[in-house]
Amino acid sequence: MWKRISEYCIQSGPYFISKAFCGEDMVYTATKGDARLTTERGDGALDRCKQAVEQDRVK
Repeated sequence: MWKRISEYCIQSGPYFISKAFCGEDMVYTATKGDARLTTERGDGALDRCKQAVEQDRVK
């Protein structure tokens, strides 16, 4: 379950997904602690970050 901790960040356990802007594009980054799992932009970027987190959970 994802919990919003700020306007630009959500958290699920040790995982965070943050949102930033690069020009006109929104960029999402999924991390576990200090380790970056993925950085995505464009359509479906948030969903791809969530998928990366789910894949890391089952490792």
